[in-house]
Amino acid sequence: LWKMVNWHPWGSGGDRLRPEDEQGEFTAMMRGFRQKASRMRQRLPPMGPGLEAYAERVNRIIDVAESHGVEIVLISQPVLWRPGLSATERALLWNGGPPLLQIGEGGVYFSASALAKAMNLYNDRLHSVCKARGVPCLKAASVLPRTTEVFYDDAHFTDTGSALLADFVAAH
Repeated sequence: LWKMVNWHPWGSGGDRLRPEDEQGEFTAMMRGFRQKASRMRQRLPPMGPGLEAYAERVNRIIDVAESHGVEIVLISQPVLWRPGLSATERALLWNGGPPLLQIGEGGVYFSASALAKAMNLYNDRLHSVCKARGVPCLKAASVLPRTTEVFYDDAHFTDTGSALLADFVAAH
């Protein structure tokens, strides 16, 4: 699985697979594709099936933990996405587009506002499952600021963001 996650189909020459690089070229390329999107979708597709599948996976995680006598705490996913991102913030984004193997220039992407709505739906579903199952769920998405101080892209933390999340988790 690690190799699949760390390889992508835009290799040089005849090699269509090359590893992600330490210089960040992969992320820069992905950001470029998003910036050259043919369209930004403002409306989400029907979310019901995806939310149901997500709830099933969360329930399965809880089941596995319980079957092994492991107490778990789940945490909502904070993201940079929000309405009104500046041009500088939008330039950091690279998610919300076609499936990985279909990404290229001219793709259709979801706007940061639409992505924020989707993530809120998933976080709400996580909280609902946790409440129904009696599993603690920390609402980090409600606490961490949606700024570039916390995120260096869509959902990955800066050192400051990591420290803020660690402090939040440790306090609970």
